[in-house]
Formats: sequence, C-alpha cells, structure tokens
Amino acid sequence: MPGPGGMEGWGWRARIEVAGVTDVGAGISAHTCGGAGSRLVPGGLPCAFGALGRQADAGTAHGRCTCGGTGFPGDHRTQHRRGTRILGNSDTHLEGRIGIPHTVVLAEELSVDAVLAGIRAGRSWIAESAAVQLSFTVSAGGRSVGIGERLEAGGAPVGVRADVRGVPSGTVSFHTERGRAHHASLPASGSGTVQWRTGTAESAFVRVEVRRPDGRMAALGNPVVLT
Repeated sequence: MPGPGGMEGWGWRARIEVAGVTDVGAGISAHTCGGAGSRLVPGGLPCAFGALGRQADAGTAHGRCTCGGTGFPGDHRTQHRRGTRILGNSDTHLEGRIGIPHTVVLAEELSVDAVLAGIRAGRSWIAESAAVQLSFTVSAGGRSVGIGERLEAGGAPVGVRADVRGVPSGTVSFHTERGRAHHASLPASGSGTVQWRTGTAESAFVRVEVRRPDGRMAALGNPVVLT
C-alpha cells in the first residue's frame, strides 16, 4: 500500500464475488494514506467501476468526454446529472491533447491537504486551458455559494450566475437533474454573464457548462446542491 507520492498499481483490481464487486482496493488504499480516490476510466468494466464510484471522491472525465472533446460518454453523463463530482484528466490517448484539460480547485491554501480537501468537497471545475475563466455563484435569501457547495434556499427563489471569459461566441448552459434548463450565447469577445432563476421545487442541484461554437467543451463545473 503506497504512501503520499506513491503510485497504486493496476494490479489492485476489484475483488469480484458471485454477488458482484464487493470491494475496490485502490479506493481503500488512497483513503488509508490520506489521499483522494478518483474513478478514472469512463465506460467498460461497469461492475468494477460501479463499485469504485461508491468509494471514490470523484469521477474523472477525459479525452473526447470533456474539455477539448464534444461531450460525456453515457456513464459520466448519468453520474454528473445525478450530481456526482467530476475531475479533469489529461489521459486522453489522443494526439495533440496531452496536458488538457485542467482541473481548477478552490483550496484554502496552496498545500497538498488543502487541494485534496477541495477535490473531495467538489469545489473544482474543468477548464479546457488556462485561457478559460469561469465564476459560478448560486444565491438565495441573501446567501451565496460557489461550485461544489450546498445552498440552503429555504424555499426562496434561487439565482444562478456564471461569468465567463476566453470562449468567443460560445454557449453557457445551466443543467439540473432534468438536463439542460437554460442557455445563452456569449459575444464574439468571449466574455459575458449569464443568469437564471430557479427554486428547490424545480432543481435539486445546478451546474454549468461552457461550450465552443463547434460543441467542444471549454469549461465544466461541479454541481451546487440546493436544499
């Protein structure tokens, strides 16, 4: 079992029994040494990764399924629609896409522990590159929260706002458990603000996507949970 800075081998596979997968060693190992576990590969081995999803802190979207690509594969789309936290990963296996996307994490300080805490809490979003900037806030009753946080609306109207830079003529869309709920276009300058109103009766959570004119994802935020 590795410590901080170590590497977990793929040999730590799920233990499969008659009733299905009952344990995922890699997820247990990461948590034991104080790390964060991420479900990495979309699709394939649905039993094993289903179990890892229950133990992981987040799911990882990469390649064609997130920034630099056109969308999610079915499994990640379903998980994110349910409010599952998502990370970006450069394991694209595609020429010219090494090193993208980026995961932007809101951390209390620049330290390993603080960054991992931000990832576990879902206070992160995926950026196609450092040129893309995103601010996402959800407000109700005088209270405001950001990506990955929880808002107690108490039945009050909920205001949703996204401020975006670096995506000329792109599209900003807000999504709930029912799918895309609102969208608007950005100007040719690539900078703009999009706002929308909802409530806890209509939305259990809300998240943001920013796409380029050709449909490629430029930014993808983790959900804000509404209660």
